[in-house]
Amino acid sequence: MDVYPSQASMGLWTTPTDLAEILIEMMKSYQGMSSRVVSEKTAAQVIDLERPYQYWYSNGTGYYCFYVFNPAAGQGIVIMINHENGDKLRREITHSCFRAWKWRWGGDLLLIDRLIYKGLVFLAISVFAFILLLGTVLVFRVSGPKT
Repeated sequence: MDVYPSQASMGLWTTPTDLAEILIEMMKSYQGMSSRVVSEKTAAQVIDLERPYQYWYSNGTGYYCFYVFNPAAGQGIVIMINHENGDKLRREITHSCFRAWKWRWGGDLLLIDRLIYKGLVFLAISVFAFILLLGTVLVFRVSGPKT
């Protein structure tokens, strides 16, 4: 039997409220206001200071889970959806929250969604161009001058 590290995290059952409470305590620890879940030092090690928001998602058969939070601003969202194809709905909910609450850092995450989309479009165009080029080379070699 194979054992994978993801089995531990995928076996963790929680509610959106419980997960949000843990993230709130993590943000408080980051700001030096609490140490109920982790110490300030541990929170600083876990939180990537290079970006203003922290996010994570997981999906599997029958579920989609996502959170995003800004530890400096003390803002965040936890979304859990009872369907494995929940990313489209997650984006709509997240973007609506950013607009409704006028979160400044929301634009960064919207940008990431756009970059991922543009990256997929670029990849598709690159593959198409490669296939077209390969087809052109094959046609040229097949219909080239006879020696």
